[in-house]
Amino acid sequence: MKNHFLILLCCCFMGQHAWAQNFGFNLKSILTFNHINNENLSNIWGYAANGREYAIIGTEDGTTIVDVTNPTAPDELFHIDGNNSIWREPKVWGDYAYVVTEGGGGMLIINLANLPNSAPYTFWTGGTLPNGSNYANSSSHALFNDNNGYLYLTGSNGYQGLVALNLNASPTNPPIVGAFNNIYVHDGFARNDTIWNANINDGVFTVLNATNKNNMVTMATQSTTDNFTHNTALSDNGRYLFTTDESMNGGIDSYDVSDLTDIKRLDHFAAAGTAHNCYFQENFLICSYYQDGVRAFDVTYPQQIIEVAHYDTSPGYAGQGYEGCWGVYPYLPSGNVLASDQQAGMYVLEPTYQHACFLTGNITNANTNASLANANIQISGVASATTSSGFAGNYLTGFPNSGTYTITVSKSGYAAQTFTVTFTNGVTQTLNVALVPSTPFTLTGQVTNAQTGVALSNANVVLNDGTTDYAATANASGNYSITLPGAGIYTVYAGKWGYQTIAINNANINSSINPLNIALTPGYYDDFLFDFGWTVASTANAGLWERGEPIGTVSGGFSANPDFDVTNDLGDKCYVTGNANTTEAALDDIDGGNTILTSPIFDLSTYNDAKINFSWYFRYSGGNTTPDDHTYIRLTNGITTVTLRDIVETTEPEAAWFADSIEVADYITPTANMRLIIDASDTGSGHLVEVAFDRFIVTDLAPDVPSLLVKARVWLEGAYNIGTHQMSNSLKTANVLPIAQPYFNIPWNYTGTEAVANANAIPANIVDWILVELRSATSPTTIVARRAAWLRNDGVVVDIDGTEGVKFYGLSPTGGNYYLAVRHRNHLAVASVTPIALPNAVAYDFSTPTNVYGGVNQLSRLEPNVYALSSGDVNANGVINYTDYNLSIAQQSGSFQYAKGDCNLNGTITVTDFNYFQPNAGKLGITLLRY
Repeated sequence: MKNHFLILLCCCFMGQHAWAQNFGFNLKSILTFNHINNENLSNIWGYAANGREYAIIGTEDGTTIVDVTNPTAPDELFHIDGNNSIWREPKVWGDYAYVVTEGGGGMLIINLANLPNSAPYTFWTGGTLPNGSNYANSSSHALFNDNNGYLYLTGSNGYQGLVALNLNASPTNPPIVGAFNNIYVHDGFARNDTIWNANINDGVFTVLNATNKNNMVTMATQSTTDNFTHNTALSDNGRYLFTTDESMNGGIDSYDVSDLTDIKRLDHFAAAGTAHNCYFQENFLICSYYQDGVRAFDVTYPQQIIEVAHYDTSPGYAGQGYEGCWGVYPYLPSGNVLASDQQAGMYVLEPTYQHACFLTGNITNANTNASLANANIQISGVASATTSSGFAGNYLTGFPNSGTYTITVSKSGYAAQTFTVTFTNGVTQTLNVALVPSTPFTLTGQVTNAQTGVALSNANVVLNDGTTDYAATANASGNYSITLPGAGIYTVYAGKWGYQTIAINNANINSSINPLNIALTPGYYDDFLFDFGWTVASTANAGLWERGEPIGTVSGGFSANPDFDVTNDLGDKCYVTGNANTTEAALDDIDGGNTILTSPIFDLSTYNDAKINFSWYFRYSGGNTTPDDHTYIRLTNGITTVTLRDIVETTEPEAAWFADSIEVADYITPTANMRLIIDASDTGSGHLVEVAFDRFIVTDLAPDVPSLLVKARVWLEGAYNIGTHQMSNSLKTANVLPIAQPYFNIPWNYTGTEAVANANAIPANIVDWILVELRSATSPTTIVARRAAWLRNDGVVVDIDGTEGVKFYGLSPTGGNYYLAVRHRNHLAVASVTPIALPNAVAYDFSTPTNVYGGVNQLSRLEPNVYALSSGDVNANGVINYTDYNLSIAQQSGSFQYAKGDCNLNGTITVTDFNYFQPNAGKLGITLLRY
């Protein structure tokens, strides 16, 4: 036996191989090979006989056979040298393994019948075609076989389509029984006499009738979502086909193929990373996902692809590259899953995943029994399970973790209804809901400057109920009026150029809250949720700048037009160069000139040290020459114009969002007449040119604007140590505290830019980030200002620089009366019982129940006269229940991490975190602060 390997046993929960994102798989071992050039692996397959299990692995320098019968101690048996190639693809039929490569040398055929003792092999290098001519085979990209003993070579030299071999006639020297060369075939799947080809270059799958192997007939063609069709997998009943697109961030499609004249796409799963090879097994889809490792999905309902397991085999990689997990094999009798990671080696994984929990039903009008389309169905704590009813009122959704959840069903013009449902894995619950029509009403209010109270004319206000926007523009007095279809849960957005856009999530809006007044804090912020008047001028004849939700396109396996805006802002809009609803990248990119996007005027004359922050994206490709295109980002002060960035073909990163920033004084003298200009062009030789721009923010690195100093003291239950009477700063000592505020995403949606330069700049004894809010004394639902700050281990809230108190810039230092609220990412939020006078010389103490809105019920008792924020609100919605527990369990890991499931803030998620959650289960935060 050869021993050219290293093994990591499954019991070792240490080092880099225990990650928070891993769930549904137990690691049994990792095998690396010291005889392989650069240790690069390609695809993997499996074989079982006589009670033993084996892996057949494509390596850069050949093919390796490994005994995996003992999954914690795999044993390399044989290595068969081959031509050097990063592509090597094995498959098994009967007692033979067939291995092809693009490196030449023909097809390797290995006799597996005498394992583990021997593995004799030969090479197949071609044969006679049915027309009598000779075919010399040296290379193929891939291969697959059907259940009847026919093997199909794809992407072969001479035949880029299919070459069909009959293994029944001779497994070691199979005759050629047919060929198909109408279109390039990258990979595929065959059952009986039907072949499901993945035609990657054409972005389609084709269905062939192969009854006559020498005259295969195309029965259907279907384009896939990301237009780079790599892999196909058919369900056991033959009704559903699953495909992967190997493009950057390419995902998984499901199709109803029961009627080839009317193929229907049912669902599309997309996530960061790139899908590669997927295989169907008992209503699961097990996939290799390049830099994201192995993923498993429940496809019991193909119209609802639900991820139920994930194991990251490449923690050193993340994002859009093609490193990481190449192949996966899920069909061993033991149930163990084999995975080949190009850089890390072979993984043996024990699956522990279960089928998902499902919810289905029908939504109707309670008065008329008519079906209601576009009703919104939300499951508390499971944002990915949010869905809406179809034309006939039917809906279906699902999620991986069992437990008791709160279901909210809502629709514009109807009263929302809430239900509590207990879910079990593998069980479909039915919830039919009859919604009662509500009475329309008009919501009114005023938008003002949060610092001065002056009314803001032309401010934008939008309320969204999950499906529909209801918009208004404030008049000269700052007043707005919006007719709503009825009471319900809305998200309220408000913004104006020169002010920071705000979002109030899950607001319970009804006629009794009139007026809903909104205060905006001065500052330049634009995530293009609203149209603040950026202008477009162009000489190009296509691909002009436009504001909207970007529609992704793909070219050559890489994103062309982005499929999403930046993730840490409000809404889903940005500016893109051309945004036609097309799958062809070249149909609406920049052509024949330039397109120029110019901001409204902004005043930097009062800033001490202005910094402009923005995010950009670009992709140049195509044509017969190297792209010579430019995107210039310029800044003018009304007198002089300077170039900040010249984005060319070699600029990094391409086809990805990049957060950029510049200090204005380094380039130009700030004035009251500043504009930012983004000039993108495709001139000279034509190329594919796509550019996008998002999240424009101006900050002052040295503000001397008035600031209101707010002091507070608060304990976090999870971090508190009774012995020391202080909180633990384990997150800082473990070096997992983020250097930028973590409240930019759902449910907080806070757009502040609080950050320190690096981990060494985090002040001493810091426990975690918190979010501090000032709310109107007359309307506590109105947030006047928010700032992220540090919480020190003695309970004192400190600013970014470590000094006591939080500075609210732009608010009068002489202050006023405000409700004060404090939020934490996994503890219940608290608010002051009454408005308090600010600034305050003595810190407001939230450890005293009489100071807290809602009293002792909003806190947890730590020791006599010491109370703290209650730990366990993992989804930060203001309710502690088993949804939070399920989220915490899904993140469980022995390695240090910064995760919401870490209830005791020690950097790991274990049963100890459950001990903090359990006594608080059932606690409700005050309605004022609930998301």
